[in-house]
Amino acid sequence: VLIDENYQKKGAAFEATRQTLDYLFNVLDFRKAHFYVCQDDPRATELMIKGGLRKEATLKGTAFVEGVYVDEVLYTFFKDHFNQLYKR
Repeated sequence: VLIDENYQKKGAAFEATRQTLDYLFNVLDFRKAHFYVCQDDPRATELMIKGGLRKEATLKGTAFVEGVYVDEVLYTFFKDHFNQLYKR
């Protein structure tokens, strides 16, 4: 999720992520969602943790960023867990 600098740290990315998960789980009936985050991105990592996603794996050298391969972290969320945290 990319948010304009003027609107960062105001909950917009969190709300966009929550609404995306709600749509995936409760409209499309997905059982599990995956998010890949560059390991060196503290804001994205914070968003994943705040949202209740769980770290499942670290993928070595999978993203090419500014001419360098970097590690990505795989975060996952199951439908049951989401609905427990964010009941409609």
